Amino acid sequence: MFLSDRFLSAIALGSAHLEEITLLCAHGVSLKGLEVVVANCPLLRKVSLLDMKTDNAQALLIVTSCRNLEHFEVLFPDHAFTDAGLISIARNCPTLRTLRLRDCGGVTDSGVAEVVRQCTALRELSLKDMSHLTDHTLCNIANYCPLLTNLNICGSWLFTERGLAKLVQACTQLKQVEYCDNGGLTSSSAKLFSEMVKVVCEYG
Repeated sequence: MFLSDRFLSAIALGSAHLEEITLLCAHGVSLKGLEVVVANCPLLRKVSLLDMKTDNAQALLIVTSCRNLEHFEVLFPDHAFTDAGLISIARNCPTLRTLRLRDCGGVTDSGVAEVVRQCTALRELSLKDMSHLTDHTLCNIANYCPLLTNLNICGSWLFTERGLAKLVQACTQLKQVEYCDNGGLTSSSAKLFSEMVKVVCEYG
């Protein structure tokens, strides 16, 4: 079924107690439809926007309207989702516990830095297929995310063992790191960190 603003609005108008919403390939949904959702579902704490043209305006609307937001997920967005979108999250979601990003080509080390500096309650962070991020991101996570328990950096080519080592040593609550297709990390990295944290390493 093709999800449109009209259809989404009809759902939202009858779902005042809705706490979680996942939109998958919802290319027919625009800012107008999301406005109806956030206006009528004040209890939303988990929002996942998957494989749709998510942009900064949509992110800003969600994070400024959903005051209980704990989980925000943006996968395969339009390149219009940039550091500005992350800065909106950083400034409006101090209690965010889970942030999952994937293939966000418009996001840089600077944008991630703003999030981790201000969202210090983060427990789970996924930066999958963010091939342009560097060890600067890992160092910022190490410095500002003491409660982090799960990290996914699969497909992030510029991360190195040096950056990962600093993060693992600083984030004492970390339980699991997932990585694969990382140019700066090898299968031996799992052995290096196995005594400190569970490392899920996938190589084809």
